Amino acid sequence: MYRISIISLFLVTATTAFSQKLPESYYRSQAALENKKVETALHWIDSAIVDSPRQPNIWLKKGEIFYHLNKPDSALKSFYHADKLRNGIASYWIAKYHSLSGDTVNAIAELERHLSSIPKEFESTIQLDTAFQSIRNTEQWQDLWLKQWYNSNELLAADVAYHFSRREWDYAIDILNERMHGRNVRHLFYALRGEAYYNIGSYKAADDDFAQALKRSRRNHSYMAWRGKSLSALSKHRKAIRLLSQAIAQSGGEPEYFMARAKAFASNQELDNALSDINHYLSFYPNCKEGMIIKLDVSLRLKRNIDALLIVNRLIKMKPDNYELYLTRANIYKESKNWEVAEIDYNKAKELGANSKELYLSRGTCRFNQGNSSGACSDWKKAIELGSFVAQELVYKHCP
Repeated sequence: MYRISIISLFLVTATTAFSQKLPESYYRSQAALENKKVETALHWIDSAIVDSPRQPNIWLKKGEIFYHLNKPDSALKSFYHADKLRNGIASYWIAKYHSLSGDTVNAIAELERHLSSIPKEFESTIQLDTAFQSIRNTEQWQDLWLKQWYNSNELLAADVAYHFSRREWDYAIDILNERMHGRNVRHLFYALRGEAYYNIGSYKAADDDFAQALKRSRRNHSYMAWRGKSLSALSKHRKAIRLLSQAIAQSGGEPEYFMARAKAFASNQELDNALSDINHYLSFYPNCKEGMIIKLDVSLRLKRNIDALLIVNRLIKMKPDNYELYLTRANIYKESKNWEVAEIDYNKAKELGANSKELYLSRGTCRFNQGNSSGACSDWKKAIELGSFVAQELVYKHCP
C-alpha cells in the first residue's frame, strides 16, 4: 500500500508542508515511531536536530516521541521550542498536553490559537481526539465551537478527506468538479482530484491535474511524487524517474518516494536501480508487504534466487494462506533442481486452491526427476486438460 497522501494530518493549504527538505535521520525517526520503536525514534530525532537544529518540524516530532514515551514535561519543552521557531506549529500538541493535565483554560486557549492558524486539524479529528475527553463536556469547549473556524476551502478539503477515507473516489471528484472553475483554483484541489483520478485508474487525468498543481506550487515534492507515479502508470517511466528523483532531492529523502521510483525503475527494466531503491525503502520499513513483494519480483527477474527465497519465506509467515507465494517458492526450488522440496510447496499451493496448468506441469517435472513417472504423467495429463501444449510433448515422450 502506497502511504503518501495529499491529505495529511493537517489541512494542507500552504506550500510549506511539502516543500521542506528534511535530513534522512528525521525520516528514520518517523519510520521507527510508526514501527513502534519509540526509543529508536528518539535516537534518530536527536541526530536530526544535530543536522538541522532550527527546523521546527523536527522539534515537533521530538515532542511527539516524548508524548508516546509518556514523558509529558519533556514533550512540552520540545513543543515550545518548535513553536518558538514557527509560531503556532505546536499549538495543537500543547493543547493536548494541557487537556491531559486537567488545565481546561490553557487547553482551550491553545486550541483557539490552533484554530486561528493555517494549516489546522480537521474539526472531526479534534472532536474525536481522546486527549480532549476530559474537557469535551465543559462550557468552554461548547463556546469554542460556536465560532465558524473553517473557511469554504477548508470545509471542502475536509469533505473530500471524508470520501477519501471511505475510498469513494467518484464522489470526491464530483465534489471537486463543482468548485473548480476559473483561473484561481487552489493547487491543493488539483492535487486532490489528481489523487482521486489516480485511484480509479484515470492516469492521464491524474497527470494533467498534478501538472496543474505543480504549476501553482513548484517546490511541492508530494505533487512531484504523485505526478511521477501517474507518469509511470502511463508507461512514461524515464520522465517519472526524473520527477521522483526531484521529489527525493527536494524532500531530503522521503522513503516512500524511493519505493515509487523502484517501481518505475523496475517497469523500465532498470532492475539493479530498482533493487537499490527498494532495499533503501525496506531499511526504513522492513515489514512492509508491498515493499517486500517488489523486492521479490525484482530479485526473481535478476535471478537472485537466494534473496528471493529469503523474502518469500518472510511473506509466507505473514500470509500463510496465499498459494501464490508457495508457487513462487516452489518455482525457486525447481529452478535449483531441489525437486523434493519444490513438490512439497506445489502440493501446499494446490491444497490452498491453486489449479493451473503451470502447477501441474511443474509438479509433474519434479515428480519425473524423482523417479515418479506415473505421478508425473498424471500431472502432465491434467495440465493438458487445462490447455498446456508443453505437457502434450512431455506425455508423448515419457508416458504410456
